[in-house]
Amino acid sequence: MPLVEGDLEHYPRKFGKYHLLGPLAQGGMGALYLAVTGDRGLERLMVIKTVLPHLADAEYVARFRDEAKVVVKLSHGNLIPVFDAGVVGGEMFLAMDFVEGRDLRAVWNRCAKKQVAFPIDVAVYIVKELCRGLAYAHSFPDLNLVHRDISPPNVLVSYTGEVKLTDFGLASSTLKLEKTAPGIIYGKVAYMSPEQARGEKLDGRSDMYATAIVLWELLTGRQLFPPGKDQPQDLLARAKNPEPLRPSKRAPRVPVELDEICLRALASSRADRYADCDEMRMALQTWLAVNAPTTDGTRMSSFLQELFAEDILRERAERVELMSRVRTRALTMPPTDELRRLVEKSDKVSIDDVAHITDTPVRKPGSIGRRATDRGDDGDDRRRVDDRRNSAQRISLEGSAAALAQQLDEEAEPDLIGIEVDGRYRVIELIGEGGMGKVYLAEHVEIGKRVALKVLHPSYSRMPDLVERFRREARAASKIGHPNIVDVTDSGTTGDGSVYFVMEYLEGVELGSIIEREGALDVSRALKIASQICRALAAAHAQGIVHRDLKPENVFLITRDGAADVVKVLDFGIAKTTEAEAARERRLTSPGMAMGTPEYMAPEQAAGRAADARCDVYALGAICYEMVTGIPPYSGDNFMEILTKKATQDPPPPISVRPELAPQVSDLVMAAMARNPDDRPQTMETLEYELNKCLAGRGVAVAQILGMTTDANVVASLNSGLAMRNIDDGIVRPSGPTGRAGTHSGISEVWETRSGVSRSMPPPQQ
Repeated sequence: MPLVEGDLEHYPRKFGKYHLLGPLAQGGMGALYLAVTGDRGLERLMVIKTVLPHLADAEYVARFRDEAKVVVKLSHGNLIPVFDAGVVGGEMFLAMDFVEGRDLRAVWNRCAKKQVAFPIDVAVYIVKELCRGLAYAHSFPDLNLVHRDISPPNVLVSYTGEVKLTDFGLASSTLKLEKTAPGIIYGKVAYMSPEQARGEKLDGRSDMYATAIVLWELLTGRQLFPPGKDQPQDLLARAKNPEPLRPSKRAPRVPVELDEICLRALASSRADRYADCDEMRMALQTWLAVNAPTTDGTRMSSFLQELFAEDILRERAERVELMSRVRTRALTMPPTDELRRLVEKSDKVSIDDVAHITDTPVRKPGSIGRRATDRGDDGDDRRRVDDRRNSAQRISLEGSAAALAQQLDEEAEPDLIGIEVDGRYRVIELIGEGGMGKVYLAEHVEIGKRVALKVLHPSYSRMPDLVERFRREARAASKIGHPNIVDVTDSGTTGDGSVYFVMEYLEGVELGSIIEREGALDVSRALKIASQICRALAAAHAQGIVHRDLKPENVFLITRDGAADVVKVLDFGIAKTTEAEAARERRLTSPGMAMGTPEYMAPEQAAGRAADARCDVYALGAICYEMVTGIPPYSGDNFMEILTKKATQDPPPPISVRPELAPQVSDLVMAAMARNPDDRPQTMETLEYELNKCLAGRGVAVAQILGMTTDANVVASLNSGLAMRNIDDGIVRPSGPTGRAGTHSGISEVWETRSGVSRSMPPPQQ
């Protein structure tokens, strides 16, 4: 695997007893690093896989602990061996063997680039070896292992002719983790078995099905189930009821015997497939023995070296250079006693310690001010609804390991309290903490103004993509400049290289905390909060910015000028901007990757499609649903379960959960959450108008949208006029009493009245 280009200025760097030579891959859930350990002349290359701390919730920690103990037991030539696991500086990690080669996706792409057909015999050999590794893992005593994520990126082929499957035993944890990860790849549905799409219990034949898809694609050079422009519900329906073509229908070069092997392994019913992966392996071995008896690892190695000849030489030279830097640093910078102590102690955090991982909650992330009300000894008020959302957690280790983890955390992230940052801000106290960093109360040295200082965790400050996302949050909030969006005034870098930005200091509480504490809110209160969110997001959309992660935790409520429940929208860290930052956005987000939180994510957003303003409309609809019912519209144990529900069914109408709710409120919430974006209110202005109409009648809604007074006489006149209007009023038609028709026509009437000309208000173009 090649190192990430242009990202080596911070390497090599120390990571416990390992030296990280550079990043191999970085994503929303963690990172892969090329690393080295051992004395000079005995160095060993390996891969360190880290998990971002803010994703390590209680359940994931438990699964990581159990499965780390499982994967170290697996020892097979077709599986990537894991030989160490533990915690360094608050980051969980696994240490795995380094494979000098590429994953199947990279090989596929190189073939496409060079217009080279994937050799049939090599494709069969690779899948045969993949089946060998799966058969071993599936039959491992007492574990009942199922990978659940067989796809080209998880299959590595070495330049010397080995085939290895990665992430075995961690797939179930990964699926659970995806529920809260910043980045979620919907493309996995393309390799999903029918029983997995239906949420049924899985066995080894589900992995066999995905393996057969890989074989089909290598033989034909095409995707069996390309995502195309299908809606999420269509993709899932296809996964549940697949109708695969014979490979030879797409590529006449494919022999009929391989057609039969593929189709049998791709049978919709598990009973019609091979009994297990070993039986499929034997079928492929038989075909090779008859048709390509000399095909083996050497043949595959020759093919790969033809494809990647120049890359192999460059990558090897790069690794030699990085390893020489490690040796030079060790010779020119003898370790101090303190460094020796840290290295010696960090060596003790290993797979043995993982068994003692426990769940220790930390302070709630994301706050930018002090809570106005007292709700617990430590102020931790992360909401829970239907047990579907876990609080942020940290890893702690019992006994001496616990002390070590705390020590490493403290030394990895210097305490800023009492420090002057950039000579301008004196840090007073810590007021919030999350996986991405910390929020401090600070005071401007010259003018004495109190501010909130948001500081990115040092380990993330070395990741350019996360640094850029962090800075983009500051730019987005600053660019919008709206009273219902938190104001960002400054940014910079601390003395230790951590990136920070400065925000207005607020005293209040998250909307999520209120829902947790109070349940369903008073309808009038909920609609007023939602109306303010509409205004904030309308301002963002007018600047070409789509939030993409609107949720109750990102809505802060404060009291200002005697008015309660004043909204401040937070966290534009994954906001999508327009053309000015399109290139930067492409670097930060892979094609087909969805950004956001699944419970509030629009179906098209979950499918990795381009996000426009209607995604935020959907998210606000989900928030409204939760405010008026006290429960989320969808819940599930993992991302795919939530996505399946979103793509295939509407949530129960709010009125069915809360019968006293006005029908028009229930209808509006359901309209905002329409699965088809064309069926939703198309802009935040539209949604705000309809919310105000539900809250106080059409007259108030019209008056507010026109910026007119809400004097009782004016409102009464407007209500009367709008109720009795006819074709001569200058208004094309009345909106419907409730439902989608009313939702979509109301705002048009207002604009027609105001200008005399009918104007459409499309969402910002991305």
